[in-house]
Amino acid sequence: MAEGRAAPDAPDAPGAPTLDDVARLTSESDYSAYTAPGVDAAVRNEALRKLFHSDPHFGRSDGLDVAVDEVCEIAQSPQARQNKILQARTLGLLDDDLIEQDRPEGEPGPG
Repeated sequence: MAEGRAAPDAPDAPGAPTLDDVARLTSESDYSAYTAPGVDAAVRNEALRKLFHSDPHFGRSDGLDVAVDEVCEIAQSPQARQNKILQARTLGLLDDDLIEQDRPEGEPGPG
């Protein structure tokens, strides 16, 4: 590293924002100083966390969270299993005609 240059994440860079500065931020504040080179990673992360939690723009759904209900379900619950069956049937992945077929030799029967 060249003489006189600070490390990119040096927390003691002159004039670099601190956690005290982060406490005074609002959604209207200019956050560009917190993403500049030389800002401590903890300060940068806390500033961005504050931005994302304080600005309602970031709290809106983008429509891509369609599987939120599935994530919250218990994977082994009867409702989760039923939802997987219905989803597989809707996608054409489940062939109900196979239920009526005889099992191949050597394959164990159900439960």
